[in-house]
Amino acid sequence: MLLKVAGNAVNKATEMLVASAKEAAFQEPEEEEVQLKRGVVGSAAQEMQAMAHILEKEKELKEAQARLMNIRKKKYQQPDRRRQQNDN
Repeated sequence: MLLKVAGNAVNKATEMLVASAKEAAFQEPEEEEVQLKRGVVGSAAQEMQAMAHILEKEKELKEAQARLMNIRKKKYQQPDRRRQQNDN
């Protein structure tokens, strides 16, 4: 019974995630109003900060992808519990 409740919760969470992903995929990104700082140095510093922010987000994405890959590896390395239960 507890397994069925947990399965239902996973299904509901998956449905919500898929719906959210579909909604996000079709939304246009909002254009941010940017005020350039005066002078070459100020605007160059702004550009460098923006690039640093992008690099941080790319690093976070790669880390999240690695975590997902590890989860999937562990999932496939585990013996199939259903098959083991049916054998008994």
